[in-house]
Parts: sequence; structure tokens; C-alpha cells
Amino acid sequence: ESILRVEDGRAYAIAPGTATVTAKTFNNKTSTLKLTVVPAPESVTFSSDAAVLGVGQNHALSAAVNSESASAISYSGSDDAIATVSENGEVVALQKGTITVAATAYNGVSASLNFRVLPGPTYLRFASETVEIGLKDKISLSPEFTPDTRAILTWKTQNKRVATVD
Repeated sequence: ESILRVEDGRAYAIAPGTATVTAKTFNNKTSTLKLTVVPAPESVTFSSDAAVLGVGQNHALSAAVNSESASAISYSGSDDAIATVSENGEVVALQKGTITVAATAYNGVSASLNFRVLPGPTYLRFASETVEIGLKDKISLSPEFTPDTRAILTWKTQNKRVATVD
């Protein structure tokens, strides 16, 4: 039984298994490639369940097919006015709202994930302007920001010899 068929530089999978394909030039230069045909995907799964972005934020999606199968995955979104989704899974949040993102394998098997896009905060503040901590101690930094907004914070310290932030 044939594993794959090759026509005009394209390989078409026929059955699970392994086959070697050889390319040859007119002057007998050759190169070989070992191709393994695995079963078609039965499921697609996103690497995370919940998705919330702030307007202007980007997020790289990650999804995979079930083990023992293989497929490239393409991504699409339900409303480009709220967020754009590139075919390779880059989400760019544009305005407040909710969209559904689909991850689809070559055979049509797919998964979907709802994305909420929230506006950025109008304020950000710590509960106190100063805090003391003991040498070698650590604390969690949790500033407040506008309710029903989204912010991914970046951190820095002006004196890394005294304190670091991660």
C-alpha cells in the first residue's frame, strides 16, 4: 500500500507510515527527504482557557493538535473591528468588545476561544507611596487600576543594587 504520492514537487499523504522522497536534477545531483505520514488530527486545543487583552495590546496565540498527529494551524477571528487575528495567531486588540478566535487544522478540525478586549486603565496607583521591607525579604506589588479595564504591567527599579523587580 502506498504511503504517499508525489506530483510536481508536492507530496500527498495516502496512509500512515514512512517514505523516502528523492529529488534528482538532470545531471544526477540528488537529495532525499524522509517523510512520515501520521493520522489526521482529531482535536485542536488552545494552550490557555481565558483571554483578556487591553486595547492596543498584542498576544501570540498557541494551539496544538492531539498527539500522534500533525498539522499546521491557522487562526481567524470573528470581528476585525474589535481585534485582528493573523493567520499565524497574532491577536491585536483594537477596541472594547468580545470576539471568538478559531484555531483550525488542515482537515477542518478546530477549537474556539473567546477574547474580551477591555479599555486601558485611566489611573494606576499603589495603596501607599512608601513601603519598608527587610533585607532579603520580598513583597508582592499590586497597584490598583481602573475597574473593568486591562493592563499588563512592566516593572523597573531605579536602583538595582538595592532592589530588583521581576
